[in-house]
Amino acid sequence: MNENIPPLPADAIAIIGMAGRFASARNIDELWQALRSGNELITHYDREALLACGVSTDELDHPDYVASRGALPDPLGFDAPFFGYSPREAELMDPQQRILLETAWHTAEDAGLRPYEMPGRVGVFAATAQPTYCSAFETPSGVDPLELQLGNDADFAASRIAYKLGLEGPSIGVSTACSSGLTAVHLACQSLMSGDADTAFALAASVRFPADRGLHRQPGSVLSSDGHCRAFAADADGTVEADGAAGVLLRRLDDALADGDRIYAVILGSAIGNDGSQRIGFTAPGVEGQRKIIEAALRYADVEVTEVAYIEAHGTGTRLGDPVETRALAAVYGAADRSEPCRFGSLKSNLGHLNHVAGIAGLIKVVLNVSHGELTPSLHLENGLNPELDLAQGQLEIQSQLEPWPQAYARRIAAVSSFGMGGSGAHVVVTTPPGVPDAAPADTEVLHVLPLSAHSPEALSAVADQLADWLTRHHDTDLADVSHTLSSRTAMSYRSAVAGRNHSELAAALRSPQLEHHRAADSDATVLIFPGQGAEHPGMAANLYDADAEFRRHVENCLDYLPADDRSALRKYLLDVDDTGRGTALAQPGLFATEYAKARCWQAHGLEVTGMIGHSVGEYAAACLAGIFSAEDAMRLVAARGRLVAETGPGAMLAVRLTPAKLQARLHRHQGWDLAAHNAADECVLAGNASVLDDIATELRSSGVGIMAIDVAHAFHSRQLDPILDEFAAIVDRIERIAPTRPYISCVTGTWITADEAVSVDYWVRHLRGTVRFAEGIQTAISAGTSTFVQLGPGRMAGSNLRRSRAAATVVVGDNLPPLHGVAQAWACGANVNWTSTSRHIAIPHYPFQRRNYVLGSTVLPAQSMPATRPPHPTVDRERANNHAHNGAPAPGRPRGTRHPRPPMATPYRAADSRLESTIITLLETMLDTHGIGVDDDFFELGWNSLLAMSFTSRLAEELDHHIDPRTVLDTPNTAGLAQKLMNLDHVAELAE
Repeated sequence: MNENIPPLPADAIAIIGMAGRFASARNIDELWQALRSGNELITHYDREALLACGVSTDELDHPDYVASRGALPDPLGFDAPFFGYSPREAELMDPQQRILLETAWHTAEDAGLRPYEMPGRVGVFAATAQPTYCSAFETPSGVDPLELQLGNDADFAASRIAYKLGLEGPSIGVSTACSSGLTAVHLACQSLMSGDADTAFALAASVRFPADRGLHRQPGSVLSSDGHCRAFAADADGTVEADGAAGVLLRRLDDALADGDRIYAVILGSAIGNDGSQRIGFTAPGVEGQRKIIEAALRYADVEVTEVAYIEAHGTGTRLGDPVETRALAAVYGAADRSEPCRFGSLKSNLGHLNHVAGIAGLIKVVLNVSHGELTPSLHLENGLNPELDLAQGQLEIQSQLEPWPQAYARRIAAVSSFGMGGSGAHVVVTTPPGVPDAAPADTEVLHVLPLSAHSPEALSAVADQLADWLTRHHDTDLADVSHTLSSRTAMSYRSAVAGRNHSELAAALRSPQLEHHRAADSDATVLIFPGQGAEHPGMAANLYDADAEFRRHVENCLDYLPADDRSALRKYLLDVDDTGRGTALAQPGLFATEYAKARCWQAHGLEVTGMIGHSVGEYAAACLAGIFSAEDAMRLVAARGRLVAETGPGAMLAVRLTPAKLQARLHRHQGWDLAAHNAADECVLAGNASVLDDIATELRSSGVGIMAIDVAHAFHSRQLDPILDEFAAIVDRIERIAPTRPYISCVTGTWITADEAVSVDYWVRHLRGTVRFAEGIQTAISAGTSTFVQLGPGRMAGSNLRRSRAAATVVVGDNLPPLHGVAQAWACGANVNWTSTSRHIAIPHYPFQRRNYVLGSTVLPAQSMPATRPPHPTVDRERANNHAHNGAPAPGRPRGTRHPRPPMATPYRAADSRLESTIITLLETMLDTHGIGVDDDFFELGWNSLLAMSFTSRLAEELDHHIDPRTVLDTPNTAGLAQKLMNLDHVAELAE
């Protein structure tokens, strides 16, 4: 290839995402393998299979019955809960539109974009074939015709995608018969160039029912008599009916380059038109019309015909169509001065005619050829070419084998044609994207984290399994690219994360039975917890210091702030597990250095926190991160604090399982003790003279109160610190204190720190002497919506105290986790992470939709119970584990054979406990075709919509013999709340019994 290639035009369009299902090829990777191998993707049915699906023997024995089809493996399958549809609404929807939704999701996912966060205005240009679903299956009685129309009319396909994916650009249905897909691409390009859209989908789907069998061929039709499409061959006699879907995602090239999008190929130009009347009939193709469309596309692309190496032709294998098409191609591309013949071929020889999808499928084939630098073969040419083809004296040549892209061309440029019955056609010119720098060599010693998420536990297991298989097959893939690609995907409710240094380690972790599944909290509010003194130990920073350069740098900076002798002693204490050094003078600055360095590392990996809380001396890390103290001043202040406390006399501390009020009531006669900490709802810590606490321990133990002596040398947060308070105040006064720039919770007040408190000397003295209000602080965090706590420090204090406080939240204990792995664990539990990476987006397996068959008038097999969630990881402490285990499970009881199971829900299942609630649920289950609805389940999460709401209101009013305002139902979309409101109606209250 010539490196001195002129730059691409400013109005070029980048193809940044692709997805599709092509007959028996389930995805683009399988399509590419079939293209390279020269394989056919058409299903040829045997007699037994056709008899089993209801084809009569008379039909099978008819000489015009063709037992072949480019069939999709599961045309009726759909992941309705993923898109928020009830089973009933899914059953009423044309499968073409269901498949189109899944294809749109995969296309965005392939581009590395989250649908709800796509840049600018996003347009949708979508085509579906004439719907045949309702004519092939019996429509149940009583169905609102409007509901059926909304689910099946092609007019709503694009708008449905825009609605479900939250897209606000133009949404336009395209219908030009077989050229619809490529016409959608052209219109999407025009929308980008005009500024109507900044990103645009071009999508198409075609499934004709019944889709599990061959068909009866009418004599003289365009269909092949033997189930093979021999495009351009001497023995061609037509095409083969095929089903599929395809999509591409487009952006202006400059925007795609600026944002670092992965670009498959670039559209240089396109054109559409019609053959007009210059042909022998309405359904016949016209040479002049096709020629003009091709010339217009090349003119817009500013490309010479001699620069185009390959054309993906429409190529249906018909006796009339193939010669006409080659005459038009010869008239344009068959220039006498070509140094290399222009190659052409047809995807239909591999998989048949995808109807409305054919043009986008052909475009995807061209993109694959261009990006891989290979020309893939057109099939079934063993008996030679159709003698009526115009090959321009050898300047056109059919591609009959797999070959490298010809070296004679400065740039890889190809084109694709699509011509519809009725004369509408499209032509698109495609080339390679601008060069990008080669990726740096992968570092096999670096820890990589793969974040996974899914809509349900089963889907999460499928995500892990398919990724493990993919990693096993792709040993040369840069794992940093895999991690980056996964982190760019939409974060869903069920999550997991694995860590490893190579493909084998990661694949093994993904397949492990111990792989944890988390139900991420609805809120992403996350609070860091910094423990106080008690769990520290020699060598507590050693492992991370050796393994993580960023952690090591922050620890060394903290040590450098101390005098040489103190620095040496503290370094030995932090890094040597055999160090004999002990005491508060080492423990407190050691805790600060360790916790501060960990926090900086976790935040550098993208963890976003909404607050922080520190227990006792742990608050200094929070204050430093909030900007109150510089790291240097905080380190020196904590070192001075530890030294002063170490100079106080010996003391003792005692943990007691009582609330503060009960403790005061029991111990009001005892003197010489202080409440040092309130750690949990019923857990306090006393501090004071050892003999006083011994007497208290004896009394409480005899009364059956749980107690535990704490191994300390001093009575922290007690009157024994009074002699050092003035000196400590003087030290604080000499240090600059700035109002906090980030929120955190004070352990002095148990609520959010104020600016006045943060800069007050008196506050920090009270912090040293007063009670640690940790339990109150945790409740403040919970009241603010915190669902995930991350403990950065030694021990498991946070998880233990949260359990004692009965806080419904998750704790990630980061003591022994590498920062990146820990951040991923926090994300899996629900924390928000701003994944930062300079790696590239690559093609990895798409989301595995958990499809069920939704069919008009069908009977659904009973659902199987979901498997139990996998046990939590040792470092993850879940207070709500039991509740979460039920969130995605079907309700108790035997499912009814004609209903679909309750989908995964955000709320635990709770059964009806009144006749009114049972009445509401019975009606809901009937209308939504769903078994096991709970009283707290959100109607909209079950697949509710405004039409259903109106119908439900009418039917419920009839059932209760009372008028019901529709707003009552819309404003209270769950059974328990609705029943509570309806109880105020006359004679309805009795149903609440």
